[in-house]
Amino acid sequence: MKLNLSIKGLIAVVLLAASHAPVMAQSRSHLVNLGADSQGNNYYLDARTVRSYQRFEIRKLQNQTMVQLTMSANCRERRIWVTKVERFSMNGQRLAQATDLMEEMPYEEGAPATNALRYYCAGVGVRW
Repeated sequence: MKLNLSIKGLIAVVLLAASHAPVMAQSRSHLVNLGADSQGNNYYLDARTVRSYQRFEIRKLQNQTMVQLTMSANCRERRIWVTKVERFSMNGQRLAQATDLMEEMPYEEGAPATNALRYYCAGVGVRW
């Protein structure tokens, strides 16, 4: 199948794509890359969820699914806990959920959880 585009049509397509590019970039601009775990799973902090004295969310891509960890932190003691775990399909359907957890994550330099703790604490104004 041959596609014929006039110069005007080509310009319209480029302008349309360019007008949508900032929207696509903004949709991911709230995700902060925290690094990867030992299995190579990438972690991202949702910067929109960082508020003083509240929980925040970390997302992990794993086996064609997204795992969302709801975290709680104590900046002064440098401690971080997982309080809720949810697994979603790539189209956003919830596959599983575990709530009322209080599993402490170890403080390890360079680990995604420690990077999240640092980002969270800086975001709420607590210095190390």
